[in-house]
Amino acid sequence: MYTNFTKEEKGTSVLLFLHGWGCDGSVFQSISGQLNATSYLLDLWGFGASEAPSTAWSVTDYARQLKAFCDSQGLRQFGIVCHSFGARVAVVFAAMYPDMVDRLLITGGAGLRRFSVKRWCRVCRYKLAKRLAGWGLYKGDLPKGSADYAILQGAMKQTFVKVVNQDLSRYARRIKCPTLLVWGKDDVDTPLWMGKRYNRLIAKSSLVVLEGSHFAFLSQANRFAMIARYFVEGD
Repeated sequence: MYTNFTKEEKGTSVLLFLHGWGCDGSVFQSISGQLNATSYLLDLWGFGASEAPSTAWSVTDYARQLKAFCDSQGLRQFGIVCHSFGARVAVVFAAMYPDMVDRLLITGGAGLRRFSVKRWCRVCRYKLAKRLAGWGLYKGDLPKGSADYAILQGAMKQTFVKVVNQDLSRYARRIKCPTLLVWGKDDVDTPLWMGKRYNRLIAKSSLVVLEGSHFAFLSQANRFAMIARYFVEGD
């Protein structure tokens, strides 16, 4: 399966960079350039110039495809820097292949769920409206889903559904490598409670909170790169 990526050769350590939903590997270029490591900036499958899945994928499917990519590049042990959706993939990958990941840096990581009355009501309303529309009893437009979901086509639409409904708590508990969690204080896409919960679930983890929102690693790029450099390079 075709994988588009950029390789930046520096230093002896190796880092994989995994981007969030709707982005591509280039989102990390301002960070990777400040680190003394050989960096692989991937376009995850279905994003950027990488091939899209032909069937609906779960996060586990993405992790398995990442393993195939690593094998193709001869990568045996490395660190992972990841954001949002990329963190979903990294969490599952680190749990499934613990000997391959020597450290993990997660910023604004998605993948944890908790009960929300508001979300439950929204889902019930959508399902009811869809059923009534099938019976010819619902007039007008169906309630809209998220903006990310609305623009998707084909298998990626169902991939999105599988991904957002997969809670990764059991995978997070299995992570053995040192893990640094960097969160934006005002993140509304992956709120700070997720960072705190990952911190409780992952045994060897620490949490750093930055000013900013879901893309705090970009709005505070220099500070994030400094934190990443100390964590990744072990200074």
